[in-house]
Amino acid sequence: MKQPPARHLSRTLLYASLYAASLLTQGCDEYAGDKHPAEHAGHDEENNDTLVAHVPGQGLKLAHEVAESLGLQTTTAEMRSINRTITLQAQALDATCAVAAVHGENLADFRPGQLFAINGTATQARLLNISLATQKASGFAELVFELKPALAGNGAPAQLTLSRDMETPNNGVTIPRTALLESSNGNFVYAVANGHYRRTPVQTGGANATHVLLKGGLPAGTTIVTMPVEQLWLAELRLTKGGGHSH
Repeated sequence: MKQPPARHLSRTLLYASLYAASLLTQGCDEYAGDKHPAEHAGHDEENNDTLVAHVPGQGLKLAHEVAESLGLQTTTAEMRSINRTITLQAQALDATCAVAAVHGENLADFRPGQLFAINGTATQARLLNISLATQKASGFAELVFELKPALAGNGAPAQLTLSRDMETPNNGVTIPRTALLESSNGNFVYAVANGHYRRTPVQTGGANATHVLLKGGLPAGTTIVTMPVEQLWLAELRLTKGGGHSH
């Protein structure tokens, strides 16, 4: 979709959702004493539907001009092969050793001897051992890494980011990174169906610089929003939790 003209950039979805919510609220109170409430109610309904609304079970419904002003873009989730990058958060015990926890279902990706980049630099950590002692109780195994050469300084940083590109690509349903909405409630995409944008939970199974591999939640061939998912989420929150009515 082509980029919107500069004069329309101020008409963001969040503004539209706030306006729509205010109109909905006015529909309850402003015309309570009006002699022609039915006429005003119909007018408000028409105005609301031309902006943005939330339909339970179906998702957001956007007016064409709102979607266009946002530069809303979509694509199709597809089966493809991607080279995944594994990223771990590790705890440095000292300048030469670090540990990280990995869920048991992901252990197939790891084996002793693998090298991981430390904090995105050329310095590497070597996986020494995989301990299963805590897996039964917590579901997580412990990975022990050797830091070689030792980290410089009087003491190692407490937290390290370890990353490694997988040798063999994984096949599965993939989406662009920009389509993934990451929140405290989980990971989501906005699936498009029947003119609505529905927030749909997904499970991720790895990613590279441009795409995310899904482990579940979305079949191949589904049309999804690639941008701007954050603004859709803000609009949905305003319409469903902001105190105004939603459709």
